[in-house]
Amino acid sequence: MDGRAGPDVSGPALPFTAIADALHFYNNSLDWMGIISNSPSNSTYMKKLACFAMVCALVGLHCAQAQPAATNESSSQLTVELRDGSRVVGKSLEDTFRFHSAVLGDRKLFWAGIRSIDYADANAGVARLTTANGDGLTIQAAGEPLRVETVFGQAELPVKLIRNIRVSAAGNAGQWSSGLVARWTGDGNAKDSAGHFDGQVSGGVSYVPGPAGQAFQFNGGASKVDFGPNVGNFGTNDYTIAYWMKTGSRTPVEALLAKRAVCNGYSSFWEVLVGTGTVQQTGILNWQVQDAAHSTPYGLLSTRPLNDGQWHHIAWVRQTTGSGSVACLLYLDGALDNSKTYPDGVDLASQSPLVLGQNVCQCCDGTRPYSGAAADLQIFSQALSVEEIITIYQAGNPRR
Repeated sequence: MDGRAGPDVSGPALPFTAIADALHFYNNSLDWMGIISNSPSNSTYMKKLACFAMVCALVGLHCAQAQPAATNESSSQLTVELRDGSRVVGKSLEDTFRFHSAVLGDRKLFWAGIRSIDYADANAGVARLTTANGDGLTIQAAGEPLRVETVFGQAELPVKLIRNIRVSAAGNAGQWSSGLVARWTGDGNAKDSAGHFDGQVSGGVSYVPGPAGQAFQFNGGASKVDFGPNVGNFGTNDYTIAYWMKTGSRTPVEALLAKRAVCNGYSSFWEVLVGTGTVQQTGILNWQVQDAAHSTPYGLLSTRPLNDGQWHHIAWVRQTTGSGSVACLLYLDGALDNSKTYPDGVDLASQSPLVLGQNVCQCCDGTRPYSGAAADLQIFSQALSVEEIITIYQAGNPRR
């Protein structure tokens, strides 16, 4: 304020509702005289109204210009898998998801607090809800359709058409949190920075410079990181496993990452090996998955060896296709290296711990412990797109 005296506002107070009924808005600022001159000279009411507008301006209420209404700008992205194999990606037009739980009663959660919703009975609206921190509930969803904003415009998706919903959001500094379940950077510890699956380090794991920060270093002996049995249970859903690795080993086959209980028998497991057991394929990455219904593991190999002593970014992706088959994809350093399609999915669920650096088959088939470094292991509950994988790779690329 510049010290100039304003108009006298003494006298009977006007009801605010009456003032609001007559209040005019201008798309430019008016000075004191402008406010008075726009009031009818024979109207004490309007002069008091002008004084009210002036007082509003003095206290920063900006009565001279209307403010836009608040809008719903949810930062959560929904990936909706439909029962006919279609996929819809967009933002919810509602801030929250409403449901009923036999345990908690009628509730609603912000989308940012939800990881996934899997509909067991679409007609009845019965679903399994997993929260962002890993809590699981059997729920009865509200009956209204899911309203989303997509690249095609707004869409309403009836509950009976939905198979599952995955919730994600783009993170900062290249960290993509799209369906991120767990993340172990290896930066001096084995803590999970995304969830609650902290690892236990043993056997002489050390820390060395990684692509960004520090990395786990494995000695090819007893060193390992055990993440426990509750992570890596993908069931028949899509997923992504991404990490950095660096090795110069010439051992025919080494155990990098595994969730496996026994070496022989038809059990549910998945594993990543370095090498295939032959000298000719030393350094080739080898991904295998199996369950009790499949006598032969599904697998995928890299097209080139990775034991060159350099940091490489790896992303394994399991993605359901529109026809119901399952595509397995391998990305090396942000680019698609190999892929293979199988007629159906493998049910990956077991109480075996997820272990980095060791494998139960070291007992019997010549597999050796991992000797090399690994960093920024991330587990996702959905198939990441190539754009998302490139984002992660570029954020940690030490050669960029």
